[in-house]
Amino acid sequence: MKKLLKIFFNNYEASCQHLSTKLAGALASSTNTKVKNFLISYFIKRFVTNMSEAEISNPFAYPSFNALFTRQLKAGARPIADGIVSPVDGTISALGKITDGKIFQAKGKHYSLAGLLANQDLVKKYKNGSFITIYLAPTDYHRIHMPTAGKLDSMCYIPGRLHSVRAEKIATITNIFTINERLVCNFNSLDIGSFSVVNVGAQLVSGLETVWHGAIKERAQKTWHYSNKELAKADELGRFNFGSTVILCFGEEIKLNDSLIAGSKIMLGSNIAQIIS
Repeated sequence: MKKLLKIFFNNYEASCQHLSTKLAGALASSTNTKVKNFLISYFIKRFVTNMSEAEISNPFAYPSFNALFTRQLKAGARPIADGIVSPVDGTISALGKITDGKIFQAKGKHYSLAGLLANQDLVKKYKNGSFITIYLAPTDYHRIHMPTAGKLDSMCYIPGRLHSVRAEKIATITNIFTINERLVCNFNSLDIGSFSVVNVGAQLVSGLETVWHGAIKERAQKTWHYSNKELAKADELGRFNFGSTVILCFGEEIKLNDSLIAGSKIMLGSNIAQIIS
């Protein structure tokens, strides 16, 4: 009986997460002037938002709340450092070495790299490699960029739960990054070999999208393969339509910057790693 109740409540919670996210997405994409202006007014009052760095500084000039939320920055707003750079604005949740196919989550919790990527073959490429997990709060810039130049090899959509990925949830929900919905983008680089950019969905994240594919509308797991799609360092990769998390996975060809600390703020374009010569 307890097992049946647990299954029931888990399914109920998952349904509520997806329903609330779907409703949030519909409202956020509405172009009705009253609806979008109400949402924008609430957002501007609720969060400190620096519109001076946006290409369009008037928040009410955007056609929808989503358009404001995923606003483009002015050219030069984020200087791009040498080496491998942060693909987003956010807060570092965790970082370090990938050990025995495991990634550190929080407070003694680890999760499976194979489970995260849904690809056992990639685990071998990241043996003795490094990872960095970056959380995007609602106030952060929500476009995702390339940490270094790379050729897109594959993209895998993995459906899942939509647990919040705030720090308190990461500390309490075991394997949250292998349970939540995610979009795994795998690249090859002449300088550092393979690397992956994992975009993790969360509650109220009303959509994941990439510049080469557009919005992801799949319901079941699906993998796409590519042969001629190349992106330069700092090129836009995709975007979240609400706050979530990006996880970068690298092989042993790179070394994370020693100055990086979990819990600290990081900006798009700032250095996070160097290539080991």
